[in-house]
Amino acid sequence: MPLLATEVVPVPFWQFNGHLQTIFPNINRKVEGICYERERICTWDEDFLDLDWSRVGSDSLVIISHGLAGSSNAPYVRGMIKIVNDNGMDGLAWNYRGCSGEPNKKLESFHGGKSDDLDWVIRYAADLDVYKAIYLVGISMGGNITLKLLGEWGREVPYPVKKAVAVSVPVDMYDASHNLVKGWNRIYSDRYLKQYIAMLQMKEEVHRDAMDFKYIYSSENLHVFVERFTAPSFGFRDAEEYLRTQSALNYLKNIRVPALLINADNDPFLTEKSFPEEEARSSEYFYLLKTKNGGHVGFADKNAGTYSWLEKRTIDFLKAS
Repeated sequence: MPLLATEVVPVPFWQFNGHLQTIFPNINRKVEGICYERERICTWDEDFLDLDWSRVGSDSLVIISHGLAGSSNAPYVRGMIKIVNDNGMDGLAWNYRGCSGEPNKKLESFHGGKSDDLDWVIRYAADLDVYKAIYLVGISMGGNITLKLLGEWGREVPYPVKKAVAVSVPVDMYDASHNLVKGWNRIYSDRYLKQYIAMLQMKEEVHRDAMDFKYIYSSENLHVFVERFTAPSFGFRDAEEYLRTQSALNYLKNIRVPALLINADNDPFLTEKSFPEEEARSSEYFYLLKTKNGGHVGFADKNAGTYSWLEKRTIDFLKAS
């Protein structure tokens, strides 16, 4: 039932394809007026997570999970925080391990299905005994983590989580990983690969004997890096096992919290399997919105003022009764 009618994103006329709609909104946008209050919390495994709060004194909280190699300072995160605050809700943008500007303690940092860290952050916020309602927003990889966690919870939602929105999500990570290293998409995967290697180099001195770093750094593309480092560092047999088992697509049928997935028809990161229509048709809780235009985490609106089309659509879903 919750397969929504396609909506058209009114992008600027010169952003005439998915690549332009991806690149320009993410490199040109500046979001002013966000003043984070950083808090570091310890994890159960003797590591840490850095949380960036933007509070307005509300009893409702929106927790935002960023994308691959992003952070709380990504423009799309700051934009979401701004509209959340302007609508009277507190915002919390958490940084994955190693993404807050300081290396985390362990060799491994994060992966596309590492939902235990998000669960830990939600538990921490809920235990503050301040919030009657918690909402989740996951962007790109953060969307996969968010949807996977909701599916893992199933009927047993342990916190006051009321709704979720996931955006530009490769819910089938295996297909998306192979797609990301083809053709023009190498622009993105090469950038991510450089960021990953730079993060790992900052840890090499401490973990010198853990792995063959020279071999990892010679990875010719992002998928090979995942095969050589990400998968084994988290105990997966290989990249295929990691990508297939950690994809949110496996968990959508178990979601019992209203959750909206927004994916653009021209998102260069996504394949056909990232538009799970059957799962939406058979669910009372999982909503799928396929847009015409938008790119990957772009969704620039030629008519927009302060907020993007995506931010307005997200807040509409979260606030709807």
